This record gives sequence, C-alpha cells and structure tokens, in this order.
Amino acid sequence: MSLETMTRKKGRRFPGERTTMESLPDDMLRRILSRLCDARDVAACSPVSRRWREATAFIPSLHFLSNALQGGGTPADADILRMVSAAASSLEDLVIHCPFSGRSLASCLALCGQSLRSLDLRVDLLDGGLDCVSLAKGLESLKLWHPSLISSPNWGLSAYGRLRRLEMVGGMVLSEHLADVMRACPHLTDLILIRCCSEGAISIELERLERCKLDLYLTVHCSLNLNSPRLQDLDIQGFFRIQVGHNHRLKRLSIANNEGNVTMVDVGKLPELEYLSIEGQHWYWSEIRTLLRNAIEVELLVINIEYSGDFLEPETFPAIQLEEFFGNHRKLRKLEIHGAFFAAFQHGISPEDLELEFMISSSLEELIVAVSSPLHLKEKANTLEYLLKHCVKLRRILIRISQMVRDEKFDDFFEDIGNIRNLYCTIIHIDLPLSTVPV
Repeated sequence: MSLETMTRKKGRRFPGERTTMESLPDDMLRRILSRLCDARDVAACSPVSRRWREATAFIPSLHFLSNALQGGGTPADADILRMVSAAASSLEDLVIHCPFSGRSLASCLALCGQSLRSLDLRVDLLDGGLDCVSLAKGLESLKLWHPSLISSPNWGLSAYGRLRRLEMVGGMVLSEHLADVMRACPHLTDLILIRCCSEGAISIELERLERCKLDLYLTVHCSLNLNSPRLQDLDIQGFFRIQVGHNHRLKRLSIANNEGNVTMVDVGKLPELEYLSIEGQHWYWSEIRTLLRNAIEVELLVINIEYSGDFLEPETFPAIQLEEFFGNHRKLRKLEIHGAFFAAFQHGISPEDLELEFMISSSLEELIVAVSSPLHLKEKANTLEYLLKHCVKLRRILIRISQMVRDEKFDDFFEDIGNIRNLYCTIIHIDLPLSTVPV
C-alpha cells in the first residue's frame, strides 16, 4: 500500500488537494453524518463506502416514517432491525411511524435500551401491545400516537424511573388505566394528552410534575383531581369539575370546556399566576368570580365565555363594577374578552361615573374584544370610550366583529366606533369580515 493511499485512509490530504467528504477526518465525518435522522438519508449513506457505513453507526437519531426508505416504500421489520442494530450503541432518539410488529419492537429496544432516551411510536400501526416498551429502561421521553389504554400496560411499578416527559396524542385513555401508567412513571415533569377520549374521574398525583396539558374530547362527565406541589403550567380542556391541590406554584392556567358546563373549579389561591385563560360555552358564575378574585397578580387574562349562571340553564353575566375589576388586577397588561362578558361592564357604570375625571389604577396596555352579538352594542361602545379616557397606559384596542348580521343596530355601533376611532386613530383597530363592512 502506498504512502498516499495510507494517508488518505487516515483522512489527511496533501497541500493543494481539494477537500472532499472522503478526505475528512473520521471524527468530522461522524459529526456531519450524525446530523442525519431520516431513515431514507441514513440508508442512502451506508452503501457509499466502508467509512461512511462505519460512521452511520454513530448516528444518535433514527426516524422511520411511512415512506422511510428510498422509493417511498414502507420499511419492513428486517430493515428497521438492521438499521437500529447498526446504531444501537449510540442511538438516543427513535421514531417509528410505520407498520411494525411488537416482537420486532421488543428486539429493537433490547438492542438500544441502554442508550435510548426518546421513543416516538405510532401505536395504531403497531402489531402488538406496549408491554415491551419497558425494555427501554433509560427512556426520558415517550410519545405515543393513537394509543388505546382500555387495559393497563404491563410496565410494572416505577418501571420508568428516568422518564420525564409522557405524551399521548389522539386515543382512548380510560382513567383507571391512566392511573397505572402514572404509577409506572413517578418522576414525570411533563404530562401531555392531546385530543384523547376519556370518561369518569381522572386522578393524578405526581410529586415532580411541572407542566400538564390535558386536552380531552367526547368526554362524559369527566372530572379532574390533580395534586402536584411543583406544578407551574396547567392547560386543561373537557372537564366539568376541576380540583387542584392548593400547594402548587402555578404561573400559567388555562381551562376550557367547549362541549359542556364547568360547574366547579377549586385551585386555591393563585399568588404567582401570570397568565389565566378561561373559555367555554357555560361556566357557573360562582367559579368565574372565585378564579378572578384569586388571580390578583395576573398580567395576561383571556375570558372567552358565552354564558354564566349557577344552574344548568345558561344566563347572561351579572353586573360587573369596572373599577372593582381593574382594582383587583392592578398588574393586568393584556385583556382578551368575549363581548358577552364585556357587555356586563357597562351595567356597573352609572351615567354619573362616565363624567368623573379620574384614572383607572391599572397597567392595561392592550385590549381585545370579540363582538358577535347585537345585544348591548351602545353600552359596549360607551365602555370602550370610558376605558380610553381613564386607562392611561392603554396603547392598543382590537375589536373583532364576527357572525353579525348587517342591520340598523350594527350600523349605529359601527358609526359609534368610527367616531371614537377618529379621536384615537393610533389605538383602535377593527377586524371584521368584508361582508359586514358598511359601504
């Protein structure tokens, strides 16, 4: 073997020689190829040369999608096993979104279980259960697409001591089996359920949980009991009764139920809360009032509720004293509010109050009002004018008009808003469909 050949095999080059991938040092070649993750790209690199094939063994991520191999074909179990086996010692991130057998998955996890940190599976395309997932003892993140937790996976007690993030998307999750999953993952910091169907009472008790998102649909009287002393971010959808242990550290709270009523919310005091969003068709007024009274430090507030009332029959919002509302939320910088709630403000302002020359003690800088009903349009316009006069820090108002039929009331409202806008043209912005723009 010549000296030139030996030098090139070690990744060196002579002066004046052009740099190519073959002339790169082994470490640099591995670093470049380690940025690949799509199985198609990795499969295309392996046949190039022995050096490239050896370098692909150090790839930390492999993603097998439905068209994972060249030509758009679906990879067979043998293809996935071969590629996982080649990178088993360094593989940290594995994504399988194609048909795969439970037996082959078990073989893959047995090969890379020590190094694997993140696993992403299309469970609906998996031929077999999820019991074998427990072979990956070092997992820190697990994402399951379309799982069906109608029975508890055989993961064992505290099987995932290192798992920090669990995410399930679009599946059936029964509460009693979810509880078994929680017992197998006692150290979770992030729990995410997106577009999952469930029923009954869901109970979660996790000492280290910091962020929780539960987005349920087609729920049947679903309630939540959550106890996590480190909880900072809670985003839930689809529950009619919510109880959260009072020893939390909540900074962000979002509660919505667009398919039913919200009859009970017990989260205790909210001294650290910075963001609050409450949405839905019908909330009991007592729960809205308690939440707003407890969230005195909130800076961003979203209220998108159509009806209130403390019974199943929806009612309009009771009168809300404007000064009391803003006096209780002195740090409020941005308020996004439904027109039905905004209309209730005007009931708390007497004609005498409108003439008073005082300033609202508030940090409000931005106001967004969604108007979709012809009711109380005159009062809404008066409230807007009142806020513009007395909120000294107010810099932007956005009025979103939707689902309104052009009639005399609408034209009068639009004329009132136009007159106010002429005085505050840099502050007021109007967003409305072209079909409702007056000509």
